[in-house]
Amino acid sequence: MDRIRTATHVKRIASIDIGTNTILMLVADVASDGRVTVVRDEHSIARLGRGVDSARRIVPETVDRVMGVLRSYLEIARTAGAERVVACGTSALRDAANRDEVLQSIRDRIGMDVRILSGDEEAHLTYFGTISPLKQEATQGAFGVIDIGGGSTEITSGTPDRILYRRSCDVGSVRLTERWWKIYPPLEESVAAAKKDIHRAFRDVRPDTGSATWVGVAGTLTTCAAIDLKLEQFDRTAVDGYI
Repeated sequence: MDRIRTATHVKRIASIDIGTNTILMLVADVASDGRVTVVRDEHSIARLGRGVDSARRIVPETVDRVMGVLRSYLEIARTAGAERVVACGTSALRDAANRDEVLQSIRDRIGMDVRILSGDEEAHLTYFGTISPLKQEATQGAFGVIDIGGGSTEITSGTPDRILYRRSCDVGSVRLTERWWKIYPPLEESVAAAKKDIHRAFRDVRPDTGSATWVGVAGTLTTCAAIDLKLEQFDRTAVDGYI
């Protein structure tokens, strides 16, 4: 690591993704030549978006729960020597009518500024973050990325250097579960209603697929991979790249 730091200019950055269901943090050394070396990779289920689809508000107890995760992440980032901490929020914060109050509370209590990403920005960042390790192997050709989150789903396609199509739809695992699946196993009519929501949301989605290599990211798809692999415990190394 010291050799990398002296050869090129490197910044250690902590990036926090405040999602509808989970809060993620990546601490990484980012070199001036584009290389990224992961230092810490954290994952917590905070359920920020609980009840937001119906009430359009984030309740105080949820804010407290999220605050606890963010405090711990800040401590981890400082201990790891991060020079900068960047925090972004996605679907739940986009939807919540009291998002400004929530952001101010986070700012006042732990000194963290959170930027809310638009659906297009989320699709953009997810696309290039996903294909970054892949485009080193394929400088030509096309890629497609599907990101199924808790509150929204982003579908993006393009080349290694340019996005040709992107779309963010308000369909996600938490949103549909709270809206339609009140009991388990869900009733047949609830499953049918959820399918109608999905078809309605995606009926106008027309990505430029061609011969694209498609990649799925986030918890829904990695969980599906873990189930197919019959994993008793989640293993990211096993599901990463699983076809």
